[in-house]
Amino acid sequence: MAFDPTQIFSISKKAHKRAVEAKVHISFQYIDWSSDLFFVHGLNADYYHKLFAAFHELKKASVDEIRKQNHSSLQVKSIRWNSASYITQGSFPDSVMRSLKVSLLPQARSLVEAGLQVEDLIKDSFEFSLSKNYGRVHGFLFGDTFHIVWFDPGHNLFPGMTKKRKKKPVTPFEQVRQVKCCSPEAVNQLREENKEMRRELEQCLELLAEATEPPQS
Repeated sequence: MAFDPTQIFSISKKAHKRAVEAKVHISFQYIDWSSDLFFVHGLNADYYHKLFAAFHELKKASVDEIRKQNHSSLQVKSIRWNSASYITQGSFPDSVMRSLKVSLLPQARSLVEAGLQVEDLIKDSFEFSLSKNYGRVHGFLFGDTFHIVWFDPGHNLFPGMTKKRKKKPVTPFEQVRQVKCCSPEAVNQLREENKEMRRELEQCLELLAEATEPPQS
């Protein structure tokens, strides 16, 4: 059978077209919970509405829209680890990098090659915005799958600069959360405080009743 370069080119072009037009899958396999800078708990209902709406849009997006950063609503941006004017992290955490290396090892010829593949893969890191007030979500593309690593409602990966071109500090969880979580110990303490306030209220009512009681004739 004669070699036909045109046919090979056509097959390659179709394969490429299928790849870039493929819809994005979402994975939570490599989420990092170890850093205090990135979190998804303690926020109000509106945050979670926006988060799941963004997931819905991401699943409708094509791989090409993410790579070219031209999605109509998600405001996708590439994470420039080495050239950003101000970024608080140099890469995703070591735990994520190690897990990726293990995942890639079966198709790599060596551990070193797997490490190099991970470095190339992390270059495909992106973030998408929930809104100005609710921060961003950071992750990376692996094939047609967007792996989420960090939820960043405090804008702590890119805190930004002040008008005087000074680096803004990161925002701690306590300043971002809207819903306070109560431990069993905190609940018991609140119960005791409530009992004490009730006792004080009863005493005040008794004193008030004595003070307002009409004099006996």
